[in-house]
Amino acid sequence: MRELKALLRKDLTTELRDKGDLIVKLSFAVAAGVVASAAAAYAEEPAMAVAGALIIFTVMTGLFEAYSSFIREALTGTLDGLRAAPVEGWLLLASKALVSSLWVWLELIIFAATAAIFTLGLNPSWPPLLAWTVGEAVFMGGISSFVSASLSYGEARAGGVALLVLSLSIPFLRVSVDPLIVSLSGTYPSPGGLASMSIAALGFTAFTVVLGGLTLE
Repeated sequence: MRELKALLRKDLTTELRDKGDLIVKLSFAVAAGVVASAAAAYAEEPAMAVAGALIIFTVMTGLFEAYSSFIREALTGTLDGLRAAPVEGWLLLASKALVSSLWVWLELIIFAATAAIFTLGLNPSWPPLLAWTVGEAVFMGGISSFVSASLSYGEARAGGVALLVLSLSIPFLRVSVDPLIVSLSGTYPSPGGLASMSIAALGFTAFTVVLGGLTLE
């Protein structure tokens, strides 16, 4: 745990040090929420329109986090030093996954809050919606870190990142759409649906941490 805490501190410090990147992330979440609310204004079912936009936004955050993870370490020349550290590969990936999950969660909350403020007729149920964002953030954090670790030494990162993030995300996102629409409609989805989604997110993230860690050994 001491090594994981040190890695988390290092990754968070690195992220917070880049104020420009942080402002871009948060501003993009606000802007995307405003655009989603504008699109929902012309939809018969605002909840469905916002849900679709939120799913797309979730994938985009995963793409951004993949580039901000091990790929950025490779581009800045610090990846070899990170791999040479006396830390197991799965811990390196777990740290990146946790930090990515935190940023994805924060951006999803900002997007949802912005869309709720600017979309007429949208009154989401916040407890299940917050639970949904946690599950999505955990899943996307694991996906983005795994993809980033897998492609950090490759040359075809641009297309490879997009292809892998989309391919790995589609099955989970399809399962998570229904609870999202119900939550955005102002009612509560079945607890079993949210629980299954959370368990799937944790299980898949654990799998990617172990598998992705092997690529860093």
